[in-house]
Amino acid sequence: MLDAYRNISIGVLLMYLAVSEVWLNGGAYLYLMFPIFKAQGFYIQFGFHPAPEEASERHLLYEEWDTKVPLEKKLKESRSYLFWRGSVCIASELLMKKLNGVFIFKHMN
Repeated sequence: MLDAYRNISIGVLLMYLAVSEVWLNGGAYLYLMFPIFKAQGFYIQFGFHPAPEEASERHLLYEEWDTKVPLEKKLKESRSYLFWRGSVCIASELLMKKLNGVFIFKHMN
């Protein structure tokens, strides 16, 4: 039954609604908590990335440990960031491009 809902852009539409809500309330960024590893590609395509606040904290942690942190560990750590952030302006544009032709509605601009 769930397969019937795949590949019809429902996730994109839901993300667009969340981004629109943040934008309409004066927010500049949308934060994601605990993005699922398998879905990170979905978020990346709409301009989301690990939040700079968390990235800077981890960078300081690496400096305290050792300057020679193995690349494998850095990659594993970068995939496990708890908070991701995306600009609602950028995300809105990218989401709208994806939605064009699937749904018909007006863009916020």
